[in-house]
Amino acid sequence: MFAHRLRAHCKFGRVLSAAALSVLGACAAPPPSPEELPPTTADAPRPAQPIADGRWELVGSSFIAGRRLPGARRPTLEFKDGRLAAYSGCNRATGNAVEADGRMAVGRLATTRMACPEPLASFEQRFFSLIEAEPELRLEGEELVLVAGSENARFQRAEAAPGARRP
Repeated sequence: MFAHRLRAHCKFGRVLSAAALSVLGACAAPPPSPEELPPTTADAPRPAQPIADGRWELVGSSFIAGRRLPGARRPTLEFKDGRLAAYSGCNRATGNAVEADGRMAVGRLATTRMACPEPLASFEQRFFSLIEAEPELRLEGEELVLVAGSENARFQRAEAAPGARRP
């Protein structure tokens, strides 16, 4: 008698389990759309990597007419061992810089804080803001181009700074 009750109980348990699974299956989310699927190896973001070492001088931008402001030295970017050194024509900035998925990523820049005369002060604010904006980074011929929204800056490769050691 006990065995008969146990078999009936187990059979009821299996029916109940099957019913629960079918109800849960009906509540399952629809299959993910292609946009929700994880990227394939070909689509996967590239890991961050240091930007190739080199020194670059500004040759044009969306926030300065001509190649530079009168009376100011030419703004520069220099990449070395995963670090960025930037010069606005007035102040200097430094920080880590890597390239990932076609963008230049820098942390918050550490800058000197000398008072700059206008229009250099306005230029500098936009120049450093562009660098911190995680701009698109691309090489077009012999020029390095940074683009973020409507702002852009073009640089050409320059010789090492006077007195700097060359690798």
